[in-house]
This record gives sequence, C-alpha cells and structure tokens, in this order.
Amino acid sequence: MLTYKKDFILTGLLAAAIGLSLTSCSSSSTGGGGGGNTSPFSSTIGQSTEKLNNALKAADLIKDSSVAPLTAIGSNWTQASGVLSFDSGNVSLQEWFGDFFNFEYERSNGSRPTPFGKFRDLTSVLCAVGETAAKDTDGLPTIGSQTVTLTAAVIDLCDIGGVSADTPVQITVSNPGGSIYQRQIDMNVGNTNRFLFGTSGSVIRLAFSEVGSPADTSGNRVIAKLDQSSGDFMVETISQSNGGEYILSRVIINGSNGHARVLSHFGTDTNTHFVRFVATGTITDTTTDQVALSLAWSGYSGGGLANGSGEACINPQTGGIVTDNTLACNVHTGANVSGSAGMIETARTTFSTDASVEIDGSTDFSFANTTDMLTAAP
Repeated sequence: MLTYKKDFILTGLLAAAIGLSLTSCSSSSTGGGGGGNTSPFSSTIGQSTEKLNNALKAADLIKDSSVAPLTAIGSNWTQASGVLSFDSGNVSLQEWFGDFFNFEYERSNGSRPTPFGKFRDLTSVLCAVGETAAKDTDGLPTIGSQTVTLTAAVIDLCDIGGVSADTPVQITVSNPGGSIYQRQIDMNVGNTNRFLFGTSGSVIRLAFSEVGSPADTSGNRVIAKLDQSSGDFMVETISQSNGGEYILSRVIINGSNGHARVLSHFGTDTNTHFVRFVATGTITDTTTDQVALSLAWSGYSGGGLANGSGEACINPQTGGIVTDNTLACNVHTGANVSGSAGMIETARTTFSTDASVEIDGSTDFSFANTTDMLTAAP
C-alpha cells in the first residue's frame, strides 16, 4: 500500500512565509511519453498547494500554545485526555486543535486524517502520474492501460512513501464522461484508488476515492476545486471506517479577499464521541480580522470531558481571546456549529459503505458558498 509520509513539496512565496521548503513539481517530466513538457497535473501541484498554505496561516493561531482558554470552555480546554485523538488515546482540546491545523501532522502509521493531509495525498499521486505516465498532445495521460515506474526521483519529488524505488504500478486511464473531468485514473496499491482530473477555463477540478477490501467498509473521498484566476479554493474530505472513526471536513477560501471558513467533525463511526467546529477568518499575514470560532464536543463515559460547547473571537496576531461567548467579531460573523449537526449525521449514514465513497464523472460539491457548506448534505 502506498502511504504519503514526507514533507509535501510546496511552491509559492506564501509557503516560504511559514517556513516551508520550496520545490516545484512542474520543472520537468521524467516518465514515459511525457518529454520535458509541463503537464496539467504538474501545474496543479503548484497552484493548489499555494492556496492550501494560505489556509494554514489562519490555522496557526489555533495551534499556538499561547492561546488562552476560551472562558466559555474554561478548564476543559487544557484538560488532559479530554477528547479522542487523531491517532490513539485521548488528548486535550488544545492539543487536538494543534494537530488538526498542523499541515505536517501524521499518525503513527503515516496516514493523514485532516483535510489538509487528505489533499496532500491526492496531489502527491497526481504528481506521480503526471511525472511518469505516457501523455497525449494535451499533456493528459493517454487513455488505456499502462505501467508506470516510480523511480527514486519521482518518489522524492512527489512526496510518496511506503514504496520501493523502481516499483511498477499498473494504471488504467479512461474518460469518465460528463463535463467536469477529462480523465479517470484507476489503480490498486493495496486498496482500490480512483482519481479524477479536469479543467475548464481557469478552473481545475480534482477528486479521489479509496476503498478497502470487500470485507472492509473503510473508505476515503476527497473533492477539490481551484480557480487559478480568482484564487478561490474549495475542498471536502470524508473518511469513515467500520468500528473506527468518521471524519468530515470542508474548507472554502475566497481568493479576492482571503476570507476563509473551515467546518470539521472528527469522531467515532457511531457519532457518540466527537469534536466539531466552524472557524471563520482572513488568511493574510498582517490581518487584524478576528477569527470567529464555534466549538462543540461530546465526551467519554469512561472519563474525559462531558458534552460541551463554546465560541469566541480570537486575535489572529497574538492568539489571544478578544471577546468570548460571541461570534460577532470585528469583521467576520461566525456560524454556530450546532446548525451543522443534521448535515454531519446525514453524511455519516450516507457514506457508511465502500460503494458510497466511490467517485465517478458526476461527482461534485453539494455546496457553493460559506453559508450552504454548513447544511448541504454531500
């Protein structure tokens, strides 16, 4: 099985601003039929990860250890073993947010559960396909079956771990039909993986699904859209495993003003224990726009936190609480995460099987803006 363990390859000056190394995946093509031309897959890596890095700027204020506890949450914010962690055992709410908004966060098995990590996995594989697959005159992978070889250089360039150099991988490329995507790429690397790629004008569309064996009801789905002209960016990730966890995340970034909203839910597959939140803010280095945060959690009968919630306006420069018990901040008015409970539960039951997470040429977002992202069922 392929895993994606290394620091992601980032491009753009905004990445440098948060101290990440810069390497472009678009400099050349090393694989069969690709020649030295930059392909749409390669350009996707640089454009979309720059927008992802912008989102992380707003996120940093939540993981900052200097952030004071929200008064509405009180000592629950730092209570040890308060909520279920992304990996194993329990952590405090403060630690949980630190992991969620850490772009490099990985579990002990190398998997990445956050929306940022899921998007990194998606673009890593597309980078590898773009670097190795035979392509047509439009720079897209040639339709049909072919074997690509993941050389050491490609593995390093495209942030892929868990596979030996010069490993051959069989891929099947097809046209998925419809008007959203131009290519469908199927491969089996331990699990069944499908990737969709499409462009329309300045808009790049990506989708990914991963399902386990027939006896394993675990699955992942990612949908992403980037407008290279406006800078608008959207991503939705859904992950669920039988007897394990359920994760739903949505991110929208407005490219013209940097305004962003993140909705996320992480919990058990039965939805009895969870952390969920909505964060609304501006993603620029010098902004004084406060971040509106609404948070809720369900605790554990065997210890940890009981059910609770809270909301506050956070200073993006200092990480301090400006005003608690409110979502009416100086620029942004936040959204109460309780309004998303129905949609989150609907998605949990809808995406509870392998077949439900599989994607095709019609796979698309069910929401279009920062208002209906809170309630529109996937």
